[in-house]
Amino acid sequence: MEDLLAAGFRLNAPSGPDVPAADSAAAGTVGRHQEHGHGQGDDVAVLRDELERERQDHALVVAAERHGRELAEAEAAHLREQLGARAEHIADLQQALRALTPAPVRTELPP
Repeated sequence: MEDLLAAGFRLNAPSGPDVPAADSAAAGTVGRHQEHGHGQGDDVAVLRDELERERQDHALVVAAERHGRELAEAEAAHLREQLGARAEHIADLQQALRALTPAPVRTELPP
């Protein structure tokens, strides 16, 4: 608490008015355009920059989805291989069990 007070923070100090973020950003953009006198040219540049950011974000999302799909396909192939190997092992065990199991006793029919 002492460090905060030493840094200039005040207890129970009134806060400034709440300003919506969208309004303040728009007001700052309009003010900047009017200050420089550029207007529509700056709007186009801002929109182009925003479009480029969106394209980059989209490319990242597509790449992440592609990577996830590749990982899932590799995992599925690995699981198929394991299932095949286990199926072969089960078939071998069943064959060994049949070899170890005595044949059914045949009753001889009287002549």
